[in-house]
Amino acid sequence: IMLGTCYENFDELASVGLSGSRPSDWGRLRIAANLSIDECSAWAWAIVTGEIPASYHNAFNFDWYFAPMLEEQYQKSELFVVRVEHLDNDWQAVDRIVGGDGKTLPGDVMPGGAESKVNVAADMNLPVSNST
Repeated sequence: IMLGTCYENFDELASVGLSGSRPSDWGRLRIAANLSIDECSAWAWAIVTGEIPASYHNAFNFDWYFAPMLEEQYQKSELFVVRVEHLDNDWQAVDRIVGGDGKTLPGDVMPGGAESKVNVAADMNLPVSNST
């Protein structure tokens, strides 16, 4: 929640908030709308290191997702990152990397293209009743 007070987006948090040195002592982080640059940086460092929760993902320091990859049997596994802001392009790239043709978009894989009415909810008879 405090990140929105300090930074417009995650890129700004990483490039601005983490640009200084990592604090050796977190101290008590102030909650306010008018945080200083140093206070915002302390929040950013505390969040990315998992010292304080900002979301479920970083509160557990991605441990639930990442811990199995540290096991010996998975240490040579590949990890693919798909960015939400580049979802279509990233997903196509991953498909090609694993041996596909990169045709992952609805227009690429659906018969008749994306406009075809294949498995469309609008075609289904969905009864509506006023009972509660």
